[in-house]
Amino acid sequence: MLRFISWIFLGLIFIVSVIFTLYNPQTVQLHYVINTLEIRLAVLLLIMFLGGITLGILVSIAWIAKLRYLNRTLRKNHQEAAEEITRLNARLFHRDSAL
Repeated sequence: MLRFISWIFLGLIFIVSVIFTLYNPQTVQLHYVINTLEIRLAVLLLIMFLGGITLGILVSIAWIAKLRYLNRTLRKNHQEAAEEITRLNARLFHRDSAL
């Protein structure tokens, strides 16, 4: 059901973007440090939108990699602590049985 809703949402975004492109055919001037570029408004918005998505994905990948490293470290620490508890329990029960 969620997949169906996401497809409907993506379809609506596509339809709105096509309508936006058709009703806004004017060009805009983009001034950057070296040159000036004349480009259609819808194309400029599409480029900026895709650039934002790309930047967001790159930041997310870095964040996920950091969390995976932290998770691996915590699992290792947990395993070492569990092994230490097992060793201490074995010593304690061995000492109690000797008394």
